[in-house]
Amino acid sequence: MFQIAATLSLIPGAIIATILGRAWVFQLQAVLCIVIAFVVLRIVQDLPEIKEAKEQERTTSVSPGEYVGILKSGVRYLMDEPWVKYVIIGSMMATSTVMVWGKLLDHRCCGVKL
Repeated sequence: MFQIAATLSLIPGAIIATILGRAWVFQLQAVLCIVIAFVVLRIVQDLPEIKEAKEQERTTSVSPGEYVGILKSGVRYLMDEPWVKYVIIGSMMATSTVMVWGKLLDHRCCGVKL
């Protein structure tokens, strides 16, 4: 849902940039996104149930060993689960391939020899 909202928020800027033919529209949009984020941080408050849970969490002390145990189990899950491992490796390979092909096509289109 968040990805859909983020994409939809960029569409007006893309239309304005196309009409005006200016790249500064995206810079303005980036600055306004930061301003909106700070406004939301100031205005939006936690629900009463969340505030109570945070207060209870502050009074309950948790040892650092428990946090380390949770972290270790998360890393172990990432390495033991084949599906997660393949998704991570595949996304790294896809990203590097896109970057390499992008550089090759950019140099080829601009007449730069490698």
